[in-house]
Amino acid sequence: MMHGVVVPGRLYGTQAPLLSLATEALADRGAARNPAPALLVGGTRDPSWLPEIAAASGKTIVTIEGGDHGLRPPGPLRAYTDALGVVGTAMERFLAEIG
Repeated sequence: MMHGVVVPGRLYGTQAPLLSLATEALADRGAARNPAPALLVGGTRDPSWLPEIAAASGKTIVTIEGGDHGLRPPGPLRAYTDALGVVGTAMERFLAEIG
């Protein structure tokens, strides 16, 4: 089961087995079947991010445009800090909503 905040990638020290579990849960629609709230975050340059399936799960999703597996978009460091700000704000909102 997936619970709470799921962030594929290096941002929160996620290791490959957890990433695989998260990807498999999305691919087999496990995230949609789980009634627990979840925040799904991925980057468009990460081949393991499945945005269409994530969106179909009905969970809250954040897609970082151009983000790689670590959510880092190409370009200057500012682009990465902006992406991290988007994720942080999404986490704050998500946690406030689930109280």
